[in-house]
Amino acid sequence: MKNFWRLISYLKPYKRRFTLSFTLATISIGNDLLVPMLFGWTISRGLESGRMDQVVLYAGLLVVAQAIKSVVN
Repeated sequence: MKNFWRLISYLKPYKRRFTLSFTLATISIGNDLLVPMLFGWTISRGLESGRMDQVVLYAGLLVVAQAIKSVVN
C-alpha cells in the first residue's frame, strides 16, 4: 500500500490530465458496450416486428454512438 501512495504522489501534478484520460476511457468503454446492444435492439425491435421507424431510430443512435467514439478515441 505504501508503494501505491508513492505512485499517486507522482500523479498529483497531472491530476487534470489523469482525470480527463480516465473519464474519456470510461466513456469509450461504455460506448463499446452500447453499440452491440443497439444492433440487437435494431434487429429485435425493428426488423422482426416490421417497424421501420424503430430501425431508423436505432440506426440514427448507432451513427451518434460512432461519432462519439471517433471523438473520444
